Amino acid sequence: MFGPKAVEVDVNGSYLELDTRAPLVEGEAPNGVDILVNTDASGAMENAKVYGYLGGAVAPIAATSGAVQEADCLQAVQRNASDSMDNLQRGRGICVETSEGRVAFLRVASAPPKGPVTFDMTVWELRG
Repeated sequence: MFGPKAVEVDVNGSYLELDTRAPLVEGEAPNGVDILVNTDASGAMENAKVYGYLGGAVAPIAATSGAVQEADCLQAVQRNASDSMDNLQRGRGICVETSEGRVAFLRVASAPPKGPVTFDMTVWELRG
């Protein structure tokens, strides 16, 4: 399991591969990339989105005061999977199912008007 740990991501086209020992954040799409974080030409956070990529799926999950568990995220993805999510404001919860079947939880820890977004990220091992 990876995390929970803070991961800073540029909103101007960052690809995340979550099926590795620690998440890879790249400016170009590596093999197996699961999500893309991108905004429009303005670079404004208000226009940023998280996209499922190459088989990755994303879903919203309600903010809770307690820790989000793998089963909670898996259920969110199974019920509400989408190709993309916007509204990357502080506290926003995002669940991901990767192309290889791992489940991840990302909570937006900081989202300044311009600049990188920081996610508190947890990636669970493959279910057995």
